[in-house]
Amino acid sequence: MFNFLPTFRVPRLRFSLRTLLLMMVGVGVALTIYRWPWEQVDVSSSPPITSRYHRSWTGRAVKHGWEIQKDSQENWRSETLYDEGELRLNRTWKNGELTHELNYRQGDVQGHVLWVNDGVRMEGEGLRGKKHGPWTEDSADVLLREVWNHGKLQGRRTWTTPAGRELQSAEYDDAGQLVKWNGQPIATAVRQWLDQHMEDDELRRFLLETRVTRSEIRMQYCNFLQLQYSIGRRKIAVQCVRRFVAPDTEFAACPLGEVLLQDALSFSCTLAYRFGALHFVPISPESLAWQDRTRIGEVNFEAGSLQEKAWLSEVAADQAEWVFPAACMSKMFEPVSATGITIDTTAIPDSADPTLRGLSTNRPNPPRARRYLLGQHLEMENCYCEQHGNVLVIKRREMAK
Repeated sequence: MFNFLPTFRVPRLRFSLRTLLLMMVGVGVALTIYRWPWEQVDVSSSPPITSRYHRSWTGRAVKHGWEIQKDSQENWRSETLYDEGELRLNRTWKNGELTHELNYRQGDVQGHVLWVNDGVRMEGEGLRGKKHGPWTEDSADVLLREVWNHGKLQGRRTWTTPAGRELQSAEYDDAGQLVKWNGQPIATAVRQWLDQHMEDDELRRFLLETRVTRSEIRMQYCNFLQLQYSIGRRKIAVQCVRRFVAPDTEFAACPLGEVLLQDALSFSCTLAYRFGALHFVPISPESLAWQDRTRIGEVNFEAGSLQEKAWLSEVAADQAEWVFPAACMSKMFEPVSATGITIDTTAIPDSADPTLRGLSTNRPNPPRARRYLLGQHLEMENCYCEQHGNVLVIKRREMAK
C-alpha cells in the first residue's frame, strides 16, 4: 500500500503584464504627485519674486526651475535658475538688453560671465569660481584685453582706444606677477616714471629703496577718497577716484613703488602725481592727457607772510567734503585770523545747510598742504580759483574764458 505524503510548494507571485503596467502607472502617478511643482510669490520684495519649488527625495521643499523678479513695465527683469535647490544660472535684463549673466556649478562661478554697468561691458569665463581664459572690458573710450589662468593674470594685458591706439600695457609671468610695464622691465619703468614725475625727492627714494611683501603692508581707506599704505611707522596716502577692493595677492619682496603700480593696474588704473600726492587714475585718453586747470599754481602770497605760511602748511581734509564742498573749502582756511586768507565760494553754494552735516568717521585722515588740498577739491568740483589779494574766489570751470 502506498503512502503519499503531501508536498509543500512555495507560492509564487503571479501577475499579468496588464497588472505590471498598472503598477508602473501607479508608481509614476504617485511620484508625480509627490514631486509636483508649485509657485510661491514673495510679496515682501519689491518687485515681488516668483519662485518654483518641488519636494526633494528627502521630502524637503527645494527651489527647482526659474525664479523670476520683474517690474510691472518689464523694463527690468531678473531670472535665476535652480536645479534641486542648487543655483545654476542668473541673468538680468534692462530695457530688453542682457546686462548680467553668471553660470554656476556646485556654488562656484563656472562658465560664461557677462556684466554690463554704467557703459562698461565685461565678459569672460569662470572656472571653479576664478577668472580663467580671455577676458574683455569695454567702455566708450577704452578696450581692455587680458588673459587669466585660474585667477591669476598671465601674459600681456593691454588698454587701447576703440581706434586701436595703445594707451598702456602690462605683462605678467606664469605666477601672476607683473614683470613689464609699457614694454619695459618693471624696475626700469618704475624708476623712470618716478624720476620724471615725482617732485618729492624723499618720497621718491622711499618708494625705490623700501622693499616689502604684501603681508607687511596695511591698507586703510581714509577720508576724501584716500587709500593709506602703512609700512611700519611710515604712511603714504594715495588719492583715488573711487573705492577699490584691496588686493590680496602675495608676492616676493620688491620696492614699494612696484607694489603701488601693481595695485593701480589691478584696478585698471595707472600712477599719477598731482597736487602733491600720488594718485591712482583710470587708464583713459582723458586721464592720461590731464592738465591742471585749477590755477592753484598761480596763487602767490608775499614771501614770509602769514598767508604764505598758512598756504604751504598742512591741514586734514574735512569729513563731509562730498556733500558740502563750499563749506569744506572755507573750513580749511578757518579761522581767517590765523591764516589771513578768505575763501569766496559764492559761485558754488552748497545744496544743503552745512550745519546739518554731523558726519564723523574713525577712518584715518592724513594731512596735506592747504594749496594741494584746495586744488584737489577744485579739480573734483570742476572749479578754479582766482586770487584777489588775500581773497581766493572760487568759480565754476565753465565760467572760465
